[in-house]
Amino acid sequence: MFIKIAFFAVLFFLLLGHIFLSHDKKLKRALGQETSVDIRKGVGRLGEKFLRYFNRREVEKNLKQAGNPWGITIDSFVGLKIVLPFVMAGIQLYLRSNLYYLLIVSFFCFFLPDVILVMVKNERKKYFDKELPDVVDIFESAAESGMDVGTAFYLAAEYVNGKELKKELSLLAARYAVTKDKEAALLDFKDNADMYDVDLLVLALLQDTRTGKAREMLQSLAHSQSNKMLAVIEREGKAVEYRVLLACSFMAVTIAILVFYPYFSILDTGLHNIFN
Repeated sequence: MFIKIAFFAVLFFLLLGHIFLSHDKKLKRALGQETSVDIRKGVGRLGEKFLRYFNRREVEKNLKQAGNPWGITIDSFVGLKIVLPFVMAGIQLYLRSNLYYLLIVSFFCFFLPDVILVMVKNERKKYFDKELPDVVDIFESAAESGMDVGTAFYLAAEYVNGKELKKELSLLAARYAVTKDKEAALLDFKDNADMYDVDLLVLALLQDTRTGKAREMLQSLAHSQSNKMLAVIEREGKAVEYRVLLACSFMAVTIAILVFYPYFSILDTGLHNIFN
């Protein structure tokens, strides 16, 4: 009962705010200013107020590693975590759901943006895995030919087709072009990717200025990437064979049931006559 009263009280105050702000909207409309409501900005402003209760660096890191999906900002992400539970609670109150169910669903909605972010990150890593061997080959060829590292970054960004990897390589090339700080640009690229293979690639590229053995490490990394791709292809081939075998087994069992079903019915009728 208390929750319902609080919910309708919030709606009442929102209605009052809308009435008091209507005069300002009319004035802005007369002056030719924009009066439409931007939901994203409203959620962002709410998130900005609650951001101090969250770890800003952790949220920013997770968003970068997910590629900032849908152009969402840190404030909007935090605001979404605050808004979603209340929206779901309002829906559940309208549907007159059980109180425990309302609390559980609202609690889940608080963590729903985090769950979606983890799913986006994992999907992004799969796209990275597909084209990373080609990127390693490009850097290996660039090291053997003595190509400038900035040109190699730009060439790798132009070559790949995947949207997410192309975006990160383009950022890498842009950072290096502006700052000429190879180590800082590569470390940012490593942090945004958050992948073991990318860590090895960055470590190999940094050896050019540290130990001068970048080419040897890139050759070794390219060889390991090639073996990894062969293992993935072999595993996928075996998975296809198992699927075909499972489908054939299912078809064989189905055919056997269709063939022997009349005999089972005759046998069942005979046993029923014998024992009755």
